[in-house]
Amino acid sequence: SGQYAAGGGTTLTDYILPTSVSGSVGKIDPKSLTASLTGVTSKTYDGATNATLSNGNYVLTGLISGESFLVTQTSATYAQKDVGTNINVSATLTSGQFTAVGATQAGDYVLPTSASGAIGVINAKQLTAALVGTVEKTYDGSTTAVLSSSNYSLAGVIGGDTVSLNDPSTGTYDTKNVGTGKTITVGGLSLFGSSAANYKVVGSVTGAVGVVDPKVLTASLIGTVEKTYDGSTSATLTSGNYSALSGVIGTDVVTLNGAVSGSYDTKSAGTGKTVTVSGLTLSGGDAGNYAI
Repeated sequence: SGQYAAGGGTTLTDYILPTSVSGSVGKIDPKSLTASLTGVTSKTYDGATNATLSNGNYVLTGLISGESFLVTQTSATYAQKDVGTNINVSATLTSGQFTAVGATQAGDYVLPTSASGAIGVINAKQLTAALVGTVEKTYDGSTTAVLSSSNYSLAGVIGGDTVSLNDPSTGTYDTKNVGTGKTITVGGLSLFGSSAANYKVVGSVTGAVGVVDPKVLTASLIGTVEKTYDGSTSATLTSGNYSALSGVIGTDVVTLNGAVSGSYDTKSAGTGKTVTVSGLTLSGGDAGNYAI
């Protein structure tokens, strides 16, 4: 009754005053929510801006305590396609991508239509370098290998990107010795090109592409191979009739096994006659690296 004031000549005691009143005049407006992104979303460089999110990446601001939504939108977009960190990521939201949790009523809120945040990470893509073809040389007593650009392959570059291997010109054979299918190792690999920053490569590569051919040595006859005419072309030689081998490298141990028998060019008496010896062989610890 204290909330009534009589107007004019009205006397309050003349009335039994109501104690309540109601009517369909009320309005409660939905509460606006905002969305942002948190945490980290990462991927390996793929030349695209596609990003993938989870519900845990969304933060909804403005919710009444105890109320929440599950955000089911997983597709989003990086602000750039290139490698980097703290890249802005944005997602477009629709009401159908919000699921009310518990007693939460979706109609009590104006749901956000977008969310963004600098949560993106794009990591460099690993490329695979390999040695191909053949890397061949004649035995020279070293393990140095000389390569060309055709001895390298690079796999994994995404179409349209410009990235190349630096193709080092030298590498190392597994041993100095003659052989085929020898392992060659090359270090100092790196990438260049306008898209190189989006990729990485292991700094060294090996491949069984090496060939080391024997080094040909030269033997010659010296002194005099002499006999009395006997009607044959047979010639008899001594070790003194063979010169030192020409072409042996450094301290390599190689010995000529000269035959004791040879042939004169004719059976007739004469001087300065040509003597031919066949069946020469090599021996010694390094003989396998040479030919005669």
